[in-house]
Amino acid sequence: MVQLISRVHEEETEDYEQVKHVLLKRYKLSAEMLRQMFTKHSKNADRTWKDFVYELRTYFQEWIKGFEVENFEQLCDLTITDQMKRRVPTEVKEHLLTNGRNLNPRNCFRKN
Repeated sequence: MVQLISRVHEEETEDYEQVKHVLLKRYKLSAEMLRQMFTKHSKNADRTWKDFVYELRTYFQEWIKGFEVENFEQLCDLTITDQMKRRVPTEVKEHLLTNGRNLNPRNCFRKN
């Protein structure tokens, strides 16, 4: 990681967004990986609460950016869908996906 950052111009290393962009591009974290990082992240004893909140916010923002969430309604759909994926039996999830329906709460239980 240090080698990757060392390739960035010195003035850009002070820009968090630029460094984040370089790292995300290199490691290509998927939206699902970012969701997992957000939901499983815990505070280390050597980190401040401010750092912890910052890390959570970053994971969350990148997670929803991966799904191109642009408004509150889409954020609700994403959050509810995430909970649905965790709660519905595997066979129900497979049935919905097999029949061309995603697990969006607005359309996964519509009649044909």
